[in-house]
Amino acid sequence: MFHSPSFAPETLLKELDRLDLDMVPPDEWLIPSAELCAEVAESLGDWPPATPTTAKDFALCAAALQRLDRWHRPLLPSEVTLHRLPDHEAHLDRMAMEDRFNTNLQHGTIIARQAFGSPFLRLDDSELDWAAAPSTYSIICSLLDICVFLPAVVMAGAADAASSTEGSRPIALVFRRFPPEEIGILWPTDAFRLALAPVVETDADARLWVQGDRYAIELAVPLTRLEAILRKTFVNRAHMLLLPEMTVDADLLPDFIKKFKALRREFALADDGEVPRLSLMLIGVIEAPKVSGGMHRNYVAAISASGKILFTQDKLSHWNLDAVAQSRFGIDGQHYPIPLYENTSPGINVQITEFDGFGRLMALICADMSHNMPGDWISDNIGLDWLYAPVMDGSTCGRQGCFPWIVQRALRVCDRAGTIVMVTNSMVMTHWNNQVIARHRADPSYPYKTYETCGIGLIARRDGRETVIQHTEIDLLAPESPILRIIDWSMGWTPPPAA
Repeated sequence: MFHSPSFAPETLLKELDRLDLDMVPPDEWLIPSAELCAEVAESLGDWPPATPTTAKDFALCAAALQRLDRWHRPLLPSEVTLHRLPDHEAHLDRMAMEDRFNTNLQHGTIIARQAFGSPFLRLDDSELDWAAAPSTYSIICSLLDICVFLPAVVMAGAADAASSTEGSRPIALVFRRFPPEEIGILWPTDAFRLALAPVVETDADARLWVQGDRYAIELAVPLTRLEAILRKTFVNRAHMLLLPEMTVDADLLPDFIKKFKALRREFALADDGEVPRLSLMLIGVIEAPKVSGGMHRNYVAAISASGKILFTQDKLSHWNLDAVAQSRFGIDGQHYPIPLYENTSPGINVQITEFDGFGRLMALICADMSHNMPGDWISDNIGLDWLYAPVMDGSTCGRQGCFPWIVQRALRVCDRAGTIVMVTNSMVMTHWNNQVIARHRADPSYPYKTYETCGIGLIARRDGRETVIQHTEIDLLAPESPILRIIDWSMGWTPPPAA
């Protein structure tokens, strides 16, 4: 059940045998390092074909060792490793019995702990001086310290749970790395400009579709508004455009991309000599069922500078409408079932994408942010730089005396892991909220106040040890259309208001 060894790394094992194992805290693992590495050397068929001497060989060695670790921490000890869990040895035995010592990506993969560009770590000869290293063992430890194991599967919250602290269903973890030319953004830079638009601006731009105990959102946003948003984005020299959850109909997406390509050519040929900066768009899409009785699809599409769809991320969890939510949106008198279930197919994977010079990016849509998993594990372990969290909800402002839930969850992620969190929101549900509030205006005991503005975006990031934000609000009385706002990375950051 073990692979036949293609080579016995005698030099490496002799070095390990000479180690003073008494210096290693006894509770950091259950298997002595020399014994462990001997087992690896005898078991792995993808060991380097010669004694490891180059960066590539040592990276393979590190990857081989790391694949044994069910708990995604370095196997060999160093100053930063955490203690072994009590059942680590049992899991190691089980992996041996299941013949999981191989490079099958279905069993996980190895990536650098942080993306190139944050803070510019790479496994190559220019980064590590092998000849100057005091021992082979220390080189392997150094490699393991800057690697992380990605399991093939992570746990997510139950699709119909309102929130959860633990995962209860397995989903695939997909990692994709794109070359820098795919989007062309160099990060960090004070010149970085981020555009966001609510798209769904009025109460007539969307309607609630209900069938039985299921609901969905149907849009009435014309392509001309989407084209106008794109044009304003190019005019304002933005690098990235964010559109919230369910604001682009999937039937319009091909035409939206065609308009983007045409505008990019137009601005590239303009007389001002400026190269169009718009390099990445993260778009919230809603797709109607293809057959009667089918499920909608709610997803984010990432679109490159060339108009290519780089990846899509489906919503993992449902936002089901209980009695309180139905009251908020003025449908409590329709005698709908409680709850109304969101009529979307929950996603079966979570995508982690990496762009050289920009970092690692993930999207969690609306209700996905109310669950700790898989977001907590990914933020804590994978060096996540960017988290996109589009919603379609009431205003993100604190008009009712407290932070809305999505603001609290975004700040939690930023405080916890230093990840830049980007929340976007449309405006239709704030209008629906105001219509309900207006019906209760004569009741002095009614607790909610009319919204005068709608919060459409929150960007949270770390400035040293402190979290800073930019929050964007739109006046509901006389908004221009199409609405688009620019976040200038070089200014406008403030501490979060007191909760």
